[in-house]
Parts: sequence; C-alpha cells; structure tokens
Amino acid sequence: EVTVPASISCSLEGPDQGKKISDWVAMGIRRVDNKAFQASEMKAESSLLMPAGRSGPAFLVTPNFYVIKQYNNSDLYGLFIGHAAERIAKGDATFVGGWGPVGDLHRSDIAA
Repeated sequence: EVTVPASISCSLEGPDQGKKISDWVAMGIRRVDNKAFQASEMKAESSLLMPAGRSGPAFLVTPNFYVIKQYNNSDLYGLFIGHAAERIAKGDATFVGGWGPVGDLHRSDIAA
C-alpha cells in the first residue's frame, strides 16, 4: 500500500502505465509505513492500482498481481491473495487506508 501525492494524475493508474518502482518513488509515491523500498525492489516493474480512485487506498502492484487475476479477474481478489501472501511471508501487514464511499462511480466514469 502506498501514498500517492495529489500531483499524480489518476490517469497513471493501470497496467498499461507500468513503471519501475524507482520511477514511482521519484514521482513522490511512498509506502504508507514510510519504510524505504529495498534496493532489489527498485528495478521491479509495477503499476499503480487505485481501485476506489482517490476515495480509497492505493497500491503498487507487480506483474504477479496480473497473474493472480488470470484466475479471477477481480482487483479485490488479486489484492486479497497478494495481501494474504504478504502476511504469511512477513507477518502482520494490515491495510492502512480506509475505503471511502464512491457512490455509483465506475472506472469508465473516471477515465472519461
């Protein structure tokens, strides 16, 4: 989970906008716990995922996220499986950001 500065447009969200983690960091994206990304992670390709737009948490997801989604194409499913794997591997890794109300807003409405 990451914090996204207001200067970063929602249009940079999605798998077609992938960048190296070092590029996202240079743009001001940080982990919510303020821990630095490991040097080995900085070269990894990732995409910004904001499933609830600015009204919810944001994530940098790696290509593995999209492999998970081949089984079930739900962003929330992919996040759940990735989060469960993180908790198994590293212990407690709770989400920090809350999910605010988004009403009847659809991803296609945001893109328009």
